[in-house]
Amino acid sequence: MRIRIPRFFRADAGRKLVAFAFAFLLWFYVRGQLQETTTLGGIPVTLEYDSDSVYLEQPMVTATATLRGSKQRLQRLQADDVGIRVRIPAAAVAGAGFHRLTVRPEDVGLPRGVRLAADAVKLSPEMVAVDRVETRRNVPIRVQFTGSLSEEFARNLTVVPAQVTLRGPGGAVRGIQEMVTEPVRLDASMVSAFEATVKLVQIPRVAADVREAHVTVDVFRRTVLRTYENLPLFVLALPGGDLAVAEPLPGVSVSLRGHAKVLEGLDSFALLPFIDLADVKAPGRYQRPVRLWHGVPQGVMVEALSPGLVEVAVVRRGEGPPATGGRP
Repeated sequence: MRIRIPRFFRADAGRKLVAFAFAFLLWFYVRGQLQETTTLGGIPVTLEYDSDSVYLEQPMVTATATLRGSKQRLQRLQADDVGIRVRIPAAAVAGAGFHRLTVRPEDVGLPRGVRLAADAVKLSPEMVAVDRVETRRNVPIRVQFTGSLSEEFARNLTVVPAQVTLRGPGGAVRGIQEMVTEPVRLDASMVSAFEATVKLVQIPRVAADVREAHVTVDVFRRTVLRTYENLPLFVLALPGGDLAVAEPLPGVSVSLRGHAKVLEGLDSFALLPFIDLADVKAPGRYQRPVRLWHGVPQGVMVEALSPGLVEVAVVRRGEGPPATGGRP
């Protein structure tokens, strides 16, 4: 049986065999070049996640990859030439904890002529700390002070805004009870109100909707309330030598407000509560307000007189008290 070789192969067969041999050698060489491998470390990894839902304690994540390609390409390859992106889905983060990072082949971007060896990417670290992003509203602002006012003075405080809204990882936000300001300076020379704009002390990992607060400090003299009990009640200007008050007058309590040192030095004998009967012309029963003679030191205020109104019986000397009736 004869084997018939096509004319194509029989014509100029020597040259064709040589060409075929060269083609095979070239293919073998290229194939060998493509089988070169190298391990490349320090490849930066980009972590992709929804920052409105997920808080990431973002460390520097790097990768080590085994790559395949020609020797020349692999020798020129740098870590920045490889791009790796790892996605952290919000649904996978339920709260504070750790999330394991995984790399899929489609997450790796490589230069032309370079391929990724199967299962050849290792991340460092392989797990990252994550938490859910939470919002906490109406967190009060507390003003810090340094120094102090004189003992004679006290202060009232107004802060605008009085509260802030915080946003950050749930584990951190839930533990915050207040936001504090940078210190506001006080000293003994301050005797009047003043205003200041101060920054809030920032808390790591937590963002506030405001960064400053406007503080108004109202400085005023410190006062105390002191009551002098059962002081004698005096009668002022009872006209006519034949008229007199028939009944004993009640004792009076006087309440004064002022600086503690001033009130401590005030003698009760200097306080003279009185009623004015200058307009009384005839016997009868009269109601009159209780007043205090002007013996109160400067800066002291009369808070109360008790009783504030008394009824007195005016008679002619030697007569008994008038019958109860109208009260002029």
